[in-house]
Amino acid sequence: MLGDFGIVFWADDESRRLTETYERVGSRDWMAPWANRGRRLADINATFDVFPLAKLLWAMVSGQDELPYWYWQAPEHNLERLFPDDEGMYWINSQILNAAIVEYQEHCITSASELRARVRAVIGVIERGGQRVTATRRPCRVCGVGHYQDPTKAPLKMVAMVDPKRAGGYIQTELLYQQSENRLTLKPLMCDACGHVDFFHFNNSEPPPLWKPEPQ
Repeated sequence: MLGDFGIVFWADDESRRLTETYERVGSRDWMAPWANRGRRLADINATFDVFPLAKLLWAMVSGQDELPYWYWQAPEHNLERLFPDDEGMYWINSQILNAAIVEYQEHCITSASELRARVRAVIGVIERGGQRVTATRRPCRVCGVGHYQDPTKAPLKMVAMVDPKRAGGYIQTELLYQQSENRLTLKPLMCDACGHVDFFHFNNSEPPPLWKPEPQ
C-alpha cells in the first residue's frame, strides 16, 4: 500500500492545514526536481507525481530504496548493469525511466495514464521475449540452439511503409516509435542451426554493426 500525506487538510469548515503555504514537504530524492524550488509553485500538474511514481517502479525492480535525484543511468543504479543477463532491463530503461526520471519538466511524460501505458507495453514486450538487434549474436527464437546470421553477407534490406498509429499489430508496440516515423527498415536473418528465417528492424538511419557486411 502506498500513501502520500505531504500536504494534508482537515475536513472541517475552516479546512485547517498541517503545512504552511511556502513549506516544502517531501524527501528531496523522491521529489521531482521542478518541485524542489523553495518557492511557491502556481502550475502544479501530473509530472510532479509521474517522477516519483517512476522512481517507485525503479525501486521495485532494483530492490534498492534510494535513487539520488534523476541518476538512474549511473553505473550503481542502472538496471542494465544491475541485471546484465535480463534484456527486459533495456526496455524499462529506454521506455519508462528515460521518459519519467528526468532533470527537466519538459522532458517528462505528462500523465499517469501515459506512464501506465508504457508500463503495460514494456510488460508485453518482456512477456513475448522481445529482443533488439545489436552487435551481439542473437539466439534463435525457434530452436534456441543456433544464432541468427546474415545468409547473404550483403547489406540487403527492405523498407516497409507504415502508419505508426496503426502499427501495433505487426511491430512490438507503437509506443516504441516516434509518431513522426513512417517506415521500418527490415532485414532477413537466418538461424545457422535450424534454418528459421526472421525479419529484424531498426528505427534509425544506420543499421547496427551486426547488419553490416564483413570485410573481405
